[in-house]
Amino acid sequence: MIRLSKQSLRVATASMLLCATVAALAAPSAPPSPVQTGVVVQSEFAPELWVPASVSSRQDARIASLVAGRVADVVEIGEQVSKGQVLAQLEDRSLSLQAAEQEAAMNAAKARLELAESQLQRLTALGAKRGVAPSQLDQVRSERDIAKQELRRARALRDQVAHRVAESRIRAPFDGTVAEQLVQVGEFVGEGTPVVRLVDLKGLDVTAQAPVQMAGRLQPGQSVRLRAGDQFYAGKVRAVVPVGDQRSRQMEVRITPIDVQLTIGSALEVALKNGDATVGTGIPRDALVLRADQSYVYRVNGENRVERVRVEPGGAQGELVAVIGAIRPGDKVVVRGAERLSDGQSVVEAELAAGNL
Repeated sequence: MIRLSKQSLRVATASMLLCATVAALAAPSAPPSPVQTGVVVQSEFAPELWVPASVSSRQDARIASLVAGRVADVVEIGEQVSKGQVLAQLEDRSLSLQAAEQEAAMNAAKARLELAESQLQRLTALGAKRGVAPSQLDQVRSERDIAKQELRRARALRDQVAHRVAESRIRAPFDGTVAEQLVQVGEFVGEGTPVVRLVDLKGLDVTAQAPVQMAGRLQPGQSVRLRAGDQFYAGKVRAVVPVGDQRSRQMEVRITPIDVQLTIGSALEVALKNGDATVGTGIPRDALVLRADQSYVYRVNGENRVERVRVEPGGAQGELVAVIGAIRPGDKVVVRGAERLSDGQSVVEAELAAGNL
């Protein structure tokens, strides 16, 4: 067995530590993590109240028949139609016969008027030379006037039947999509019976219920935020109905979504202004890292290293979130790639690094 002296052990240990140090210094350091950053700003923030809302159409109607008849044809569910397009056709044989009858009655009345006009002209030309009595002229003139009224009545009846014939073709009052087919071919419908439900999928409204005490803070044209799950959209207040329900103490607010196509009937939340604006420190929404026990951001220092800074989030304004913490306007914070970072880690802007975030 070989025994080493204490001095030999010290020399061996020192050599091992020196080799480890040299190896550590020679080992390449980890490359900077690619991130995207944003700037902390000073901005105005107004308190917001999130209220429930739903998506509806400005034009959603059950199109009814103005005449009675048997359904000969009807559009299919889901069909897109244009204004004036036929939605349903009623059998019009009976109405066509009535139209022909009224046309004949009008022609007869027209002939009687022409006869009365001719007689009046002839008797007027003869006049006193042939001993035409004034009473005879008055009678013929009266018959002429009665014939005029009969012709006017016959024309009105003819036009009325023609209108009913035209109304047997039930047409779309606006562009839209057939959401419901309420009758089937062969069914008899009466006057005022709905045949289809037509919905305009382009003219959308978001209808929200807000407390009546907010009536003075809401004005048409105000910008608002819409939220569906974790998705945010922009909108503008279109109308405020400052009449509250006596039971719920809620009023209706109509909002127009901007540059987004939502599904009619879907549920949303709307952020409505609920107080005066105050000045605060704002960070991009995506810079905020939320955890169960704390909220923080990663600030990038002058050496391109990140520092974890704890913050308390407050209200929001557009894409900014108000925060309280040890950050100030002008600081640079990470908005993309924060989930992989640790305090003190080196970073580089994503566009300067290879790979994706």
